Amino acid sequence: MGYGVVPKRIEDITHSKDDEIRFIMNGTIDEYETYTYNIPVPQDMNAHPFFAKATLAYFPASDRNQGVDYTSTEMDLHFGRVIEKDGKAVIKAIDYNKQADEGIQNIYEEDARKLYRKWDNVKHISESVKENARPRKAYSAGIWGLSIKTKERLVPKAGKGLQFGVVVTLKEMNGVNRIDEFIKLCMLRGWLVNRIDVQNQIDVYVKAEEEIEFE
Repeated sequence: MGYGVVPKRIEDITHSKDDEIRFIMNGTIDEYETYTYNIPVPQDMNAHPFFAKATLAYFPASDRNQGVDYTSTEMDLHFGRVIEKDGKAVIKAIDYNKQADEGIQNIYEEDARKLYRKWDNVKHISESVKENARPRKAYSAGIWGLSIKTKERLVPKAGKGLQFGVVVTLKEMNGVNRIDEFIKLCMLRGWLVNRIDVQNQIDVYVKAEEEIEFE
């Protein structure tokens, strides 16, 4: 907005609204695929009344000889509902990402960069928020999945042990608060759920930065 004033309130970023479910998942890369097929998204009338988005961030190494446009490690993000296809669990990605699907996939480099942010270490995928949108059909057990497929450009397993973080936001289409229902479903499936109190995190940080003078 000019004069150092950002166009968004910081509270809109650090705090989620009542009709939103926002959770963070993090881990390290050890194999080609890091995944979970056990995210229980609340249902209403056998459908998921949510708009979904996910943001992946990681910090890979790069080689100056390859140019700044190519990182050494590429993480391919897939997030969406889980369906059973030919006896296998398959994620129906919210951005229709088919880069790692079986069979021949005719996806050109330019399209992969534009649509799926290939070689970018920050990837954001989302669904369009529409007024006349309909809830998504719930498949089988009504669970969602998240899969990160790691691909190396130069040295095999160069990114092994690389850390990543994913922030997922589910916005209820009708403005209903379903956070408690989501937490209960996660606990039912064995997830350890920790609520994040932003103000408490700030207080801890400020306390840790205090200077102590000994007399």
